[in-house]
Amino acid sequence: MKSEGSIIKSLSELVEQMQQHWDCDKFFSSFMKTFGTASSSIKGALSNDRAKNVASQEFDEQVMLRPDLAIPNRVYFRFVKNDEQVRDQLQVVLQLPEFQSPKSKLQFAVCCSPNLMSVYDVYEDDVESFAVEQLPSRYSMFLPLTGDYKRFQQPFETQADVKACRKLTCLLDDLIKCNGIDGDHTHEMYGFIRRVLFCLFAEDTDIFAHNQFSKAFDELVDNSGTNAQQFFTDLFKVLNCPEEQRATLANTMAQELLEFPYVNGGLFHEDGEPFVPQFNLSTRMQLCDCGSLKWNEISPAIFGAMFQNALDPQIRREMGAHYTSEENILKVINPLFMDDLRAEFEKLKNMEPEARAKDSVDGVVKNRRDLLISFQEKLASLKFLDPACGCGNFLIIAYRELRRLENHVIAEIFDDNNRFLQVGDVIKVSVDQFYGIEIEDWPAEIAHLSMWLMMHVMNQETADKFGMNIPTLPLKTTATIVCANALTTDWSTVLPASECSYILGNPPFAGNNTTTKEQKEWLKNVFPPKYSVSTVDFCSAWFVKAAAYMQNNKAVQAAFVATNSICQGSQVGVLWSLLLEKGIVINFAYKSFVWENAANNAAAVICIIVGFAYKARAKRLLCHTEGDKTVVVTVDNISPYFLPMRNNTIVREQSKALSAQVNLCYGNKAADGGNLILSAEEGQDLLRNLATAPFVKRFMGSSELINDVCRYCLFLKDEDREVWSLELAIMQHVEATKSFREQQVKTGDAYKLRDRPWSFRDQLNPTEALVIPRASSERRTYVPMKVVDESVIVSDSAFMLPNATHYDFGILTSRIHMSWMRLTSGRIKEDYRYSKKLTFNTFIWPEVTDEQRGHITKLAEEVLAIRGGTYFDKTLAELYDPDKMPDDLRVAHAALDEAVERLYREKPFRDDEERVSFMLELYTQAVAQQQVQAKAKVQAKAKKK
Repeated sequence: MKSEGSIIKSLSELVEQMQQHWDCDKFFSSFMKTFGTASSSIKGALSNDRAKNVASQEFDEQVMLRPDLAIPNRVYFRFVKNDEQVRDQLQVVLQLPEFQSPKSKLQFAVCCSPNLMSVYDVYEDDVESFAVEQLPSRYSMFLPLTGDYKRFQQPFETQADVKACRKLTCLLDDLIKCNGIDGDHTHEMYGFIRRVLFCLFAEDTDIFAHNQFSKAFDELVDNSGTNAQQFFTDLFKVLNCPEEQRATLANTMAQELLEFPYVNGGLFHEDGEPFVPQFNLSTRMQLCDCGSLKWNEISPAIFGAMFQNALDPQIRREMGAHYTSEENILKVINPLFMDDLRAEFEKLKNMEPEARAKDSVDGVVKNRRDLLISFQEKLASLKFLDPACGCGNFLIIAYRELRRLENHVIAEIFDDNNRFLQVGDVIKVSVDQFYGIEIEDWPAEIAHLSMWLMMHVMNQETADKFGMNIPTLPLKTTATIVCANALTTDWSTVLPASECSYILGNPPFAGNNTTTKEQKEWLKNVFPPKYSVSTVDFCSAWFVKAAAYMQNNKAVQAAFVATNSICQGSQVGVLWSLLLEKGIVINFAYKSFVWENAANNAAAVICIIVGFAYKARAKRLLCHTEGDKTVVVTVDNISPYFLPMRNNTIVREQSKALSAQVNLCYGNKAADGGNLILSAEEGQDLLRNLATAPFVKRFMGSSELINDVCRYCLFLKDEDREVWSLELAIMQHVEATKSFREQQVKTGDAYKLRDRPWSFRDQLNPTEALVIPRASSERRTYVPMKVVDESVIVSDSAFMLPNATHYDFGILTSRIHMSWMRLTSGRIKEDYRYSKKLTFNTFIWPEVTDEQRGHITKLAEEVLAIRGGTYFDKTLAELYDPDKMPDDLRVAHAALDEAVERLYREKPFRDDEERVSFMLELYTQAVAQQQVQAKAKVQAKAKKK
């Protein structure tokens, strides 16, 4: 299997050779060989062996450089003389019976000149055109030829969007390159592409005449693209000019351009000459390729977000880009407002025509039709704010769903006895009900455009439903999208809270370790001073801002997508303590799910959706299950941990264990610049020396424990100084440590230890200890733990329980403790970060008899025996990989889990949710008891005085 790197290298070398001397046969041979075609097939095709070359035998010497070449199951090649002929000749090839023959099973058709390539992908039913020199960067489209790379199965509903995204991105790249525009000056280019995008969409959706833009471009712009600047300059002027004012343009522009309609809405308005880049033959062909797409199949709802991300090379993905799917957007807007609105409509719809009822808006008793009219007015009165709107996809889908509901309302109001003259006159829901804040100007512009396009799509949908035309042009209404920093902007300046109905969106995800210094300052400024933001996710700032905004109108409902970390670990104590203190309640919660997108190999993000407000509603916990089924459970209360609990208990750090009789310690902190730590080789060398061996011990942190990595350290004691100080090999390390520590900041641990350069900070070395890694993969059911003896020094990347018993191991490795760990511990990326103060110290141990303790000890020893017996050569990473865990180890753990849980209660727990709910109740009781004891101590102390 060839690596992608080697393919790119081969293609780069091929392009370099062809630039020096063009050779059709050499190009064909090298290209096919690069993508894994057998040499015998290549030679056979070049020698016109009809079993190897299934191409047409027609040869037009006026056009073609050589007869066509085609290898079955691979590629059909036509080499042409002139660049201008490439795209047209590809269409000729596609009509050849030899290409269309099912026996050939061809994957691609390629038409190539010395400078240009135009490629048809049979599987994608799509054409891509580009310069030959760009072939190495376009290699991925040909990977299926190798047989080693599977095609990404794009969901049907997004195929058109992905194609459009890819084509426009390639066009944008090439325009930026051929115009010599650097990364700091791309805004004008983005503005140009935005206008082109509108034109492409308009000609396929009846805003313009069918194919009007592409036809005019193809006919009026020469093959080399040299007059494209003038074409677009003139076109943009026409689109910004009302028809009745075009008399002055008639003598200077082609009639084809004057036939375009007036657009208005600011899209084509420009102070001075509009920016238009220069085109060449390649970019002209690429724009023609864009025009060949069926833009009426492309969704304005998600295309903008895909295109925005595709602009950033750092986050591009092969055959797609990150974007928020419609399915995920609906997970926000349906429970936030659409479910209630649809239910209200259904209730009105099912009323008898003569029935009367009280209006939910003004309280007046009305008949069915008047109630429906009032309901439609209610839809038109709602206002929506997305304070992190990006390209506006949440606003766009919300607008679409509101319009679709309005269509149903209109159909009920205007029956055969109450017809309307013009459907456009009775549409009340408008894009100007939607408001967004976006920090980047380019996505904000795309949001404007996408809202316009969705408005047109919905006008068409309404027109089709009622059999009437609704003109979209000239553009009159628009969403309010403000380009600003949502965390430093007063949201009421965008939409006064008194007018707002709903807040929604997907604030940016970024953990504390990935936020910039500037973002950290924004975060600090949003939270009140008494709250530490060192552990909270960046997106939490939007929750705090929303809560402050809603205080001015407590009827506002909000829902945000967030990382699931905001309802786990220490973040709960920071974010939700603040929100609950303000009076915020969680009205619905979508439990953890994978936030999917169209990327082929995009990293999965585990997300939640939180619906919150000051005004309580029926509480709903939602969970997405297999088969696209959403389970909804109505509960009395949703806690900050997304649990159906009676109260909002928040687990807070405890400096001392509430229940445990043993004390968890951090491992030894070296603060040595790595000088007391030895590699496996260094350690073994010193162990072979009888004089130095007594001072060398195994060194174990989280990684060494889990992956069985062998490292050593020098563990020196002051009382042995007379012995080890005589050894040069040891003193070299001690002196290096001293030098390191003396150079550190005076307030740090390292500097404070400068006079003890031979020592770790704490020098902990118990006879026996249980080692618990501080970080462990979220995939594992169990955090791998290990019992070690005094030959091992535990590093501070792990915790240790000195002189732990096998009973302690049994409790801490149990499923119920693992459930508590997942609830209370923090995260580093996707890994769990075991916490002493939040997990170990807050965990409530069971009260046991000697007999029960002995039983747990025995089961724990069985787990350890299996690990150290049959699987002695396996690492803990291998043993606790959920896909590779040995059956007998799994069974032993299950038996231990069951026995530990029976220490708490006889009835088995249904799932982890029930386990942590139970443990939270025990925690609440323990904290209450702790407070009573503390109060009693204070009172007793006062009496003594």
